[in-house]
Amino acid sequence: MRLLELFAGAGGAHLGLRAAGFEAVACVERDSDACATLRAGGCDVVIEADVRTVDLTPWAGVDALWASFPCQCWSTAGARKGGRDEDRNGWPWTVRAVDEVGPAWLIWENVPGLAQHSSAAHKERYPDPLDCPGCYLEHVILPDMRERFAHVAIFRLNAADFGVPQHRRRLFGIAGPVPVVPPRATHGPGMFRRPWVAARVAFDGPCPVAMKWNDARLDGGRNSTQNPTQERSRGLGEPSQTVGGCDSLILRGPGGKRCVTLKECARLQGMHDHPWHGDRKSCHRQIGNAVPPKLAEVVGRAVLQAARGET
Repeated sequence: MRLLELFAGAGGAHLGLRAAGFEAVACVERDSDACATLRAGGCDVVIEADVRTVDLTPWAGVDALWASFPCQCWSTAGARKGGRDEDRNGWPWTVRAVDEVGPAWLIWENVPGLAQHSSAAHKERYPDPLDCPGCYLEHVILPDMRERFAHVAIFRLNAADFGVPQHRRRLFGIAGPVPVVPPRATHGPGMFRRPWVAARVAFDGPCPVAMKWNDARLDGGRNSTQNPTQERSRGLGEPSQTVGGCDSLILRGPGGKRCVTLKECARLQGMHDHPWHGDRKSCHRQIGNAVPPKLAEVVGRAVLQAARGET
């Protein structure tokens, strides 16, 4: 199936979709470092351009369109300004792309916060209903999808449930000519699942002085008393918390602490030996924004199975 990929980033989704069986005809990304990483990772159809201005008509009639559209205005880690923050809401640009190329399938990925309704305090500050992420999903995104496709589905998936050593929850929207069956978890609690993959697989270097791996834990690097919404610290025998776009994950133990390295963050994403380009800040941003390839692969396989009439 021929695929046009928007907001391609450093190639996490590209790797997974290629493994699923998609053939990318173009990967559009405006960040130069991410484009360099994409090319070094084997993608030869990189279009370094802004989705808002690039002419997409050369790919009219493509089979599928993937969009990891900007999500900062929906993320619980940010100010959550909602749909009013047009510079960081990439959904309108995605709709324009759909109308330009007319794909049979649309697949998008975003943060779970997009499906959450705002608190009373947020609504008081931003009274427009479409400033609420959940309302924007219900009253803008879903109607836009239903207007253009026969079948629409929303899935909430956790990368750890598919063998990634990280709890990374993401929202997926899939629209097309036939229904899609949600991917079934292969890892985690349950009689018929394999155990979650432990974060320990990402750490193969020497342990800090006097810190024993069995006692080490991962946390977000902030004071949990002052930041009650911070994810709890996790031992290396379970999947890590979500890898973010900042250099913030800390490995702590009785004998000391250190930052988690770029290589280790990439491994927590399931992106071993990926050729990152740019300075440290840029590489952390690329890693934190990436879709774990395995997660993109299982979503891609679900779409291909539906397209072939398999269940």
